[in-house]
Amino acid sequence: MLRSSRLISLILGCCFLPNCFGVEPPKPAPADYSKEAFVLEQSSDKFKFENDGTYTRVMAMRIRIQSDAGVQQMSVVKFAYQNSSDIFAIDYVRVTKPDGTVVVTPSDTFQDMPADITRAAPFYTDTHETHVAVKGLGVGDLLEYQAHWQQNKPLIPGQFWLDYNFAHAGIVLQEVVDVSVPRGRAIKLKSSAVKQVITESGQYEVYTWTNSNLKNKDDKQEKQEQQE
Repeated sequence: MLRSSRLISLILGCCFLPNCFGVEPPKPAPADYSKEAFVLEQSSDKFKFENDGTYTRVMAMRIRIQSDAGVQQMSVVKFAYQNSSDIFAIDYVRVTKPDGTVVVTPSDTFQDMPADITRAAPFYTDTHETHVAVKGLGVGDLLEYQAHWQQNKPLIPGQFWLDYNFAHAGIVLQEVVDVSVPRGRAIKLKSSAVKQVITESGQYEVYTWTNSNLKNKDDKQEKQEQQE
């Protein structure tokens, strides 16, 4: 069973007007995100489920750091995984400087530990986190990282499911989610106004959602939208 719920709403509008007089309509001014602490330029999250209930996941992020506050917020990145069932690895964490210099955070500096939630909720003692202190991060840098998960022990053999929430805080230029399921497998799908595109790849059906968040909302706005 595949469930995708609480996806942030996106309204698309399109209007076609004849250009009777050969005059180009004025182009809207490009959005100015220069005052944001950071901008998530691209997020990619790919899930592939198998009939036995196992799955793989590959996540990649590209983030532009624009202020000291952004450096502070992104100086440590965290990845959660299930210790007993997941094989987890970080493919890279790297920083590209404005002059093109690349600074790679070495894997021997990664720290693995029980997730914070395990202190308050013993039920989640299997949840671990890998913390990465990003090396050389500064204002104007491009932070990129990629990680992958491979689950070899399904929670329920033969079944799979997924809840995914699109980002609704901060500026996100592009967020893409791909979910691959075996062709011919009956699934239940629930999605909001962000509509999926369905394609085929080999023995899989691929559901793709693409979204963006171009207005930085405060906490009050977030709560209101989550209640709607």
